[in-house]
Amino acid sequence: RLATEINQQNIIYQTDQKLRKFISKHLKEEFSHNEKFKTSNEKKIYAEMINNQRQTFLELIKHKLILLNNNTDIEDLFEQFLKENA
Repeated sequence: RLATEINQQNIIYQTDQKLRKFISKHLKEEFSHNEKFKTSNEKKIYAEMINNQRQTFLELIKHKLILLNNNTDIEDLFEQFLKENA
């Protein structure tokens, strides 16, 4: 049981790292190609919203409401999640 919990924590940690990397790239693209982000405050609000979505997404994974397997593309899954929750 302990090994299972440790494994789950490792999966969550790895998933979180992938999401953070994806979000960083996503935000850079959005800010450079989207005219609606003119002020730093607009950028900050958008980044906070994306980060909150990341935390919600991870909680859903923890509670097995979003299921992952070895061939799941976490970036695509998160992007779909963002679109559905926009």
